[in-house]
Amino acid sequence: MPKKSQKAPSWRDRVVEFRRIPARELQAHDGNWRHHPQFQQDAMRGVLNEIGIAGALLVYHSPAHDGALVTIDGHLRKALSDDQAWPCLVLDVDDDEAAYILATHDPITALAQADAQALEALLASVQSGEAGVQAMLAQLAEEQGLVPPEPAVAPEGFPSYDEDIPTEYCCPKCGYTWSGKAQ
Repeated sequence: MPKKSQKAPSWRDRVVEFRRIPARELQAHDGNWRHHPQFQQDAMRGVLNEIGIAGALLVYHSPAHDGALVTIDGHLRKALSDDQAWPCLVLDVDDDEAAYILATHDPITALAQADAQALEALLASVQSGEAGVQAMLAQLAEEQGLVPPEPAVAPEGFPSYDEDIPTEYCCPKCGYTWSGKAQ
């Protein structure tokens, strides 16, 4: 039996404009709680080098900053180049609503769960010549269990007797396995 068509939700559309704005004209949000380590910066720069710009920053005119354009999402991209004119979605929100978006935008994305088979197929189709992107993709594959971990190596001076004995214990810190008594 076909599903009944559902009425589309009547959500407010807060996007009032799309335009390209030089990074130097955008202020970072005072409440930005994300820091961007070098690893992430290298990955973002690598994607921009190979693909280019493929997404818009979220910005708004902040009453608390005398109407200046303030970044809600896209702080890292903004920080990478003062001269770059970034595509921006200008939102019609106030400072409280901007803070709400800042607090929820990335965490909602992070709630998604990975489909390991789909991710494995996707990663097999992606090629990158950028070291930062390669490192990020390798880390993603490892985090999702797509790459077997490197075999543990016994710490220096660890006694070795018969390497063919089935292992019974595993060190939770270094992953080294051994048989015999757990100490």
